[in-house]
Amino acid sequence: MPLSDDDFGFEEEKAGQNLAVLAEALYLINLLLLPGLAFALLLGLWLKYKGCAPPLARQHLKQTTFVSLVGGLLIVTLSGLILALGPFQRTDRIDQPPTRSQPRRRLGQQLRLQLRRHRASGDARILFETLLEARKRCAPDWAS
Repeated sequence: MPLSDDDFGFEEEKAGQNLAVLAEALYLINLLLLPGLAFALLLGLWLKYKGCAPPLARQHLKQTTFVSLVGGLLIVTLSGLILALGPFQRTDRIDQPPTRSQPRRRLGQQLRLQLRRHRASGDARILFETLLEARKRCAPDWAS
């Protein structure tokens, strides 16, 4: 015997119990597994049965659809506000003047490159002079 639109395959103890359980199940699926699809099915059930369902099923359909709508609107609204108002850039590096450590870091990189070149050349005198120059630049108080 084929199932009708009102028969979900289980015997109801109260009128509308199966539809109420289906509405709650779709609400949980909307929250946890398939948000868009489950909401569409829940909304379709509510639109189809809102006028003719028993009071128990009607109330469950109404409450689950309403809570899903409010939750979805809150998610969209709060996400939009966070994106619109929140700075999503690292403020410690943007729009700030360079600190003293940044030029020193750049200078240190240049000196390391010079030292590598001099080591490769094998000239001890130039290597020693480069080391002295690096020490003077990196620690000015040492030179005096």
